[in-house]
Amino acid sequence: MIKLKDLIAFLEAKGHLKEIYIPDGYREKWLSQEISDCFHDSKEVTKGSIFACIRGSKFDGHDYVESARQKGASAILAEKTVKVDVPCIVVSDVRSVLGEVASAVHDFPSEKLIMIAVTGTNGKTTTTYMTRTILEASGIKTGLIGTVIYDDGRNVSEASRTTPEASDVQRLLRNMINNGCKACVMEASSHGIAQGRLSGCRYDVAVFTNLTPEHLDYHGDMESYFKTKSTLFENFMKNGKGRFVINEDDEYGKILIDKHKDKTIAFTLREPRLVAKEHLKGVIKGMNLWGTSIEVKSSIEGYNDLFLNIPTIGEYNAANALGAVGAAAFLGVEPKLVRDALKEMRSVPGRLEKYIFENGPTAVIDYAHTPDALEKALSTLRKVCKGNLWVVFGLGGNRYQDNRPEMGKVASRLSDRIVITVDNPRNEDPRQIAMQIKEGADKIAGAQVDIILDRKEAVFYALDNAENDDIVLIAGKGPERNIIYADKVIPYNDGEAVEEWSVLRGRKKWN
Repeated sequence: MIKLKDLIAFLEAKGHLKEIYIPDGYREKWLSQEISDCFHDSKEVTKGSIFACIRGSKFDGHDYVESARQKGASAILAEKTVKVDVPCIVVSDVRSVLGEVASAVHDFPSEKLIMIAVTGTNGKTTTTYMTRTILEASGIKTGLIGTVIYDDGRNVSEASRTTPEASDVQRLLRNMINNGCKACVMEASSHGIAQGRLSGCRYDVAVFTNLTPEHLDYHGDMESYFKTKSTLFENFMKNGKGRFVINEDDEYGKILIDKHKDKTIAFTLREPRLVAKEHLKGVIKGMNLWGTSIEVKSSIEGYNDLFLNIPTIGEYNAANALGAVGAAAFLGVEPKLVRDALKEMRSVPGRLEKYIFENGPTAVIDYAHTPDALEKALSTLRKVCKGNLWVVFGLGGNRYQDNRPEMGKVASRLSDRIVITVDNPRNEDPRQIAMQIKEGADKIAGAQVDIILDRKEAVFYALDNAENDDIVLIAGKGPERNIIYADKVIPYNDGEAVEEWSVLRGRKKWN
């Protein structure tokens, strides 16, 4: 909590304050009151909180001030003076200061936690799960904010977006502290960075996984996309303490390393350039459906000749493991704890999540929804597939359309059988999206292509027709629990579809 007069002084010191409206006759009463929370949604406002009026594409928070006041808001944060029976603090841009305000209200929680951010196009979720697994094994209770879940150390909720709104982030961090957490690992999405949702956060360690074409409908081009990601490393670290763990096998990662080499552990599956202060080199020694063995060579004391066995597959997951190991090394975790934690790690929901059947094909669910991610997933599975490799996938509507034929080409080049289905068509025609994917697939001879727009039917079709040694990759949605159409949202989950198929067909899982 913070007194309103102290919050006003904080905003003034930051240069954000434009003016203040205080109701007549109540100046001392209002200025001395405690602000207990901060909300951007009037429906969630609680007594004694401050309501932030965010202007969105569909709604303007200024229109909901009276509703917030009636629910007990003690102050308003706005971009224009709103005269109601509570104080109104006016700033130029509410969204840009929301995180700082919420951080002040919750007593600057990121300064009291070990904060680790993971950013990049692919691998964020797996890297955060690996990092949290390591920290928990070392006795550090750790919260998690990411694409799949928000975990504040006591309550676990399904994530609505990778990086929540800034006021929600700060509340989650405060709850983590209240629930005994000493650390937080969170995914830092490019939208979250660009839209100020990380405002108020300061990090001890930032991990960069990679950068491939995605969200270009939002960012415009790769350079703008990279510039947004780079902001994390330049503007959100704890003064003088921030450390970086960066993928040297990525071209944009090399740029970051060259700029921040004295603060960086570089990780690679190739030969290290020896530019960064420290390095981690991973050598894959073995891989099958059950996992991957990695030998680590490093300049970090205690981490050389570390041998890892991770229960997931693929070069990119080996790279994700190295990113998590680098974060652990910066935080002083014993190498033995790192090794033991990763060996026992549970599978990450929707990230090469395996369903290995005793009397049937293997189903693998993965969130891959970009050409690069699909290529990595299929290339990985090809190495361990003894039969035909199937892929069931679609693509979301109202998203970067150039990816559709490219995804088709990738699928046709790397798989034997393709079943094109829906993802989240939103306001677009699902069949038109499917035909754009097929157009790319048809440019490369080889794979057989079917279109089945009912996603569960598509999954059942692939599993029914696959042989025992085949692998069926079900890509694009990962752990998501709905299919979004223009006029409806249908409950659906890939894992539940596979489980239902196994029961109906009498197929028993190994794992």
